[in-house]
Amino acid sequence: MMKSNDENKFYQNDDSDIKPDENGNFYWKCFVCGAVLKQKEKPEYCPLCQKEETFFFKIDPETENIRRNL
Repeated sequence: MMKSNDENKFYQNDDSDIKPDENGNFYWKCFVCGAVLKQKEKPEYCPLCQKEETFFFKIDPETENIRRNL
C-alpha cells in the first residue's frame, strides 16, 4: 500500500503573523518535547531534549496554554 504525500510532510506552522512582545521577544516552542523559550531569536537547540533549531516554531502566548514563569 502506498502512502499519500500528506503523510510524508513535516509539520509546518505558519507563524508569520505572530508579533513579538513589548521587549521584542517571541515564545518559541519545541515540536519534540513542548518546551517553551522566550527570546528574540530562534533557539539554536532545546535545553531539555537537545534537538536543533529546526524543531522550534513561534507561538502566541495569548492563544497557547503555557506557563508564565519562563
